Amino acid sequence: MHCSIEKHGRCIELNYNFLPTDLCKHLFLMCSIFSNHSYIPMETLTRYCMGLALIPNIESVKEARHNIHQTMEELKAAYLLLDCDKGLVFHLLPLLKLRL
Repeated sequence: MHCSIEKHGRCIELNYNFLPTDLCKHLFLMCSIFSNHSYIPMETLTRYCMGLALIPNIESVKEARHNIHQTMEELKAAYLLLDCDKGLVFHLLPLLKLRL
């Protein structure tokens, strides 16, 4: 099983390294601090990103939410996050929690 985890870890690292923006990378790492099997509300991520000044050139919370939503879609497209049926919340793939 260790080889399988190492192999998947390299794939995850490759996906992470090719994320298009620093915001994508910051959001992915921020999601990894949440406990396993937890859902991560987009509003929480928006507030954290605004508080840490991770979103450049924003003038409103609405604009920040839009940027976070787009970034979360990019992370889903890179298979680093999964959507869930609770609305605007996301959770990490279970394998990723093992690696982080």
